[in-house]
Amino acid sequence: PGSPTTVSVTADNQVIQVGTLSYIRLVSDNATAANRTIVLTPPLCVGHMLFLENASPSNHFHIAHGQANASLAGTVYLAGAADYSTNRQKCGITLTSDGVNWIEMSRTN
Repeated sequence: PGSPTTVSVTADNQVIQVGTLSYIRLVSDNATAANRTIVLTPPLCVGHMLFLENASPSNHFHIAHGQANASLAGTVYLAGAADYSTNRQKCGITLTSDGVNWIEMSRTN
């Protein structure tokens, strides 16, 4: 799969271009996760797996359960219908795809 791709998160509701990536390191510029909610582009195929890591030592990001993908085709479904916010560096979330939606497999915090 190769090396992770690093993406700067500098705005709320920022679209993260997933494409064929499987490991994205997110570097937020805001200490409050809810101020840096990310929106994922739709998965490309069934079984696409994606790991999102918080790469910032003091800033964070947020993913909302039930949030539509960037193209409004598909949704992000998180375990227990609970949003995900990072609270430290090196924590992350693993998602997989049914071809349309992103579905949480696991999270760390």
